[in-house]
Amino acid sequence: PWDKREALSFSADAFLSQSPLPRERWKDPDGLLKLSKSQSNNGFYKWARPSEIMSMKGMKGDPVMIRAISPYLIKQTCVTDCSFIASLCICAAFERRFK
Repeated sequence: PWDKREALSFSADAFLSQSPLPRERWKDPDGLLKLSKSQSNNGFYKWARPSEIMSMKGMKGDPVMIRAISPYLIKQTCVTDCSFIASLCICAAFERRFK
């Protein structure tokens, strides 16, 4: 959705009911993404889902990544793909405006 009218008319339930939800996590047929040199140098050793990180640290419960979001707080540091960061900023701006 690009404007308030479209955002208010969007129904996640209708969208999800059009296609069956996957029964298992999607696996990329090309394998796992490789970490960039910057990511490796900053102590990352693999890509992991938040629930996997919690499990590795012996934590229980549902992970909460962000309680409040602002596009002005997102910074490109170890993420080397600026288009991904731009997408996050757009999503954050959408959340602040329409939710």
